[in-house]
Amino acid sequence: MNIISIALVMVLPLGFYLFYFTLRVYIFFRIIRHKHLKGRDSIRMLKEKGMFNSVLAEHMDDEPFEIHVEKHVTIRGNLIRGSEEKLAVFCHGFQGTKWDMTPHARWFFERGWSCLFFDFRTCGDSSGKIGSLGGLEVRDLEAVMNWAKSALPVQKKTILYGLSMGAAAAAVYSTRNSSIDAVIADSVYSSALKEVRSKLIRTVLPKWFIDRVVADVTGWIRFYPGYRISEMNPEYSLMRTSTPLLLIHGDEDMQIPPSMPFSIFSKRKELAPTRLFVCKHAGFCQSLETDVQRYEKHLQGFMEDVLSDASKLTGFSRLLR
Repeated sequence: MNIISIALVMVLPLGFYLFYFTLRVYIFFRIIRHKHLKGRDSIRMLKEKGMFNSVLAEHMDDEPFEIHVEKHVTIRGNLIRGSEEKLAVFCHGFQGTKWDMTPHARWFFERGWSCLFFDFRTCGDSSGKIGSLGGLEVRDLEAVMNWAKSALPVQKKTILYGLSMGAAAAAVYSTRNSSIDAVIADSVYSSALKEVRSKLIRTVLPKWFIDRVVADVTGWIRFYPGYRISEMNPEYSLMRTSTPLLLIHGDEDMQIPPSMPFSIFSKRKELAPTRLFVCKHAGFCQSLETDVQRYEKHLQGFMEDVLSDASKLTGFSRLLR
């Protein structure tokens, strides 16, 4: 065996292991220590898209609040008071801020609902060093909902409206709170594990390698942040609640496969009130800006049926066009 052969025998396994280890570390920190965005970043991006709501923005500082959830974790948000009996709680997505949800709040704001916005841990004005794909954020939402109960003690209708990770957190939390009247989930994933795996599958890496990497990363997460990523399973949770659900997804979403909300809809439509709106030509979290008229038309139809208790009637579940 010549020197080159010996070098290859030694270098190739080492190179493979370094690549394998680096990929695991990257995915691990990509999940738990994602980029900390500020509200001004979200505002700038909204203005660039022409989606900044200046009227609603004037009220964003009306009633600020902060909640100490855990050690080193303080959730900060804002309540825009409207009707004391109707509350809409908005949950932003991964790496986002509460400002991302202001375009989605317009329908509720203009109809006099109380609107509650907040930043999940590590995002916006909230503190915290470790985030997740919804597992830890469910704790934040639970703390916010407990605060809202004391701030608006006579609320009769409560809606959770989430985007991506926020939609996943809202879906899981809805099984823990029977007072939630409806969940609106825009660009939700069926499970955190499937979401991580789907991103790797679109690469040239073999399936066995992907499965090994995901297994290792989820094992690390179990010991570091203090939760199991497998527990973040919105599809499983939504099968165990009869809360009316509106799923919204772009048919050109390259981040979260449209097959995920389709799976939730197909399994849940016979069990509980469920609607799915698939927006044509819309990418990840872009359904509202792609087709605002159809988006708000289906949102309004869903909310009117929820408020009139039509969600209890057969025929509520359907695929929206």
